[in-house]
Amino acid sequence: MRRLPLFYVALYALVAFIISYVFPGFLFVLPMIFIQSVFLFGILIIIWGAIQFRRKKTTLNPIKLDNTSKLVTNGIYAYSRNPMYLGFLFVLLSLCFYLENYLSLIILPVFLFHLTQVQIIPEEKMLCQLFGNDYISYTKKVRRWI
Repeated sequence: MRRLPLFYVALYALVAFIISYVFPGFLFVLPMIFIQSVFLFGILIIIWGAIQFRRKKTTLNPIKLDNTSKLVTNGIYAYSRNPMYLGFLFVLLSLCFYLENYLSLIILPVFLFHLTQVQIIPEEKMLCQLFGNDYISYTKKVRRWI
């Protein structure tokens, strides 16, 4: 069952909190301004990606892919095929930095793998069906994450 990506962000954030609580001895310290900058960077990437979708008047809902009307390849999508998911990754990274626990960082590669399997690969299959060679050409120019 596919869910909205924010569900997975919240789930992995909860796991990071649990890891930090259960294993409190793996601490490091970073300046709050750095943590806030990473968070803001992630939010800005998400917003930039959403703006590109709105400008093309296509759906932002990754659950209803059949409502996708246009292939977005400009703006931030010229650098990443999944900038909003990349933004979520930065938000989770900032949370791990805020928790100041090395072990909480383990959620990041797991999040990447999981989101790729449950969200991105199904989206790519649908986009390939909808846009054919245009999408295939785009995937050869722009990486999945960065």
